[in-house]
Amino acid sequence: MLLQQGDLKAARARLEEALKLQQQLEHRWPAALTHFGLGQVFLRQCQFDNARIHYGESLTVFAELASKQGIATCLAAFAELAEEQQQMARAVRLYAAADALRELVGVFLQDAYFIGYDKKIAAVRTRLDRNLSREWAQGHTMPLDQAVSDALQTGL
Repeated sequence: MLLQQGDLKAARARLEEALKLQQQLEHRWPAALTHFGLGQVFLRQCQFDNARIHYGESLTVFAELASKQGIATCLAAFAELAEEQQQMARAVRLYAAADALRELVGVFLQDAYFIGYDKKIAAVRTRLDRNLSREWAQGHTMPLDQAVSDALQTGL
């Protein structure tokens, strides 16, 4: 709620407090969600390295738990992170992978963060040139483990 209201400082403090408790109790699923929330905070603060770390922690847990919804949501978050950093080929590939996973298993992305996701995908697809169209096709057909690996890679 604090994140949606734009109170990033308070959201970060609450999320960090929750994460400590979840880690002490070894609650992996809630910790993955909290890492995701921290990634959102850091993305909005343009602290891209910190966003990548928290999205990565979230994606790793969701992949280990085989949560298709969690994985799709994280892939879309990594795509947004790449887009914010002007890495359009990577962003398109990851948006396409998230979109393909969502279509394949009928999952819905975390509503609170991805309101307007379909519009964003439509906007990205209208901007595709020939090279980015290839990235979309590659992302849309890449195996899930490869999409996760692609998202977790740094320094791209």
